Amino acid sequence: MGTHTGTHMDAPLHFIPRGGPIDKVPLELLIGPARMVDFSNAKSKQEFGVKDFQRVLGRDRPKRLVMRFDWSRHWGTIKYYQKQPYISEEAAEWLIKQGVRLLAMDTAQADSPDNGRNAPKDSPVHKIMLGQGCYFLEYLTNLHEVQHMNFEMIVLPLKLLDADGAPARCIAIEP
Repeated sequence: MGTHTGTHMDAPLHFIPRGGPIDKVPLELLIGPARMVDFSNAKSKQEFGVKDFQRVLGRDRPKRLVMRFDWSRHWGTIKYYQKQPYISEEAAEWLIKQGVRLLAMDTAQADSPDNGRNAPKDSPVHKIMLGQGCYFLEYLTNLHEVQHMNFEMIVLPLKLLDADGAPARCIAIEP
């Protein structure tokens, strides 16, 4: 099993040389209040920018932000990887400035599927956010079952020494 298998957490080391490994994730980041934003009406390869986040967050500035696209319904198809919605580089910068330290999603990644390995831009959103000490939770599933936008989140990544990520269990405790 690889460190990026199934629902997993990316540590800064995933893209940032000398970035923090998964065994050094701050424990206080793994448990606490989270905010989910509903982008479940997303179209294939739709980009979400600063204005989209400002609209759904209002004045709320969560440390843990969960993006619900309901994209896990495409699991097992090539669409899951090649057509996923994503966030803009500007949105990545803005989210960091707003205090987001854990960005979770039910897609394979926050980057455009066109910005992968060997592309002119290789994973710029990963580099922006991981480079600022943010962590990612990717491949979440069943977010449609969470009934509240605000909930307590518990993230349980495997504590793998010096790894760039780890499979994780994620739990939402609703009010």
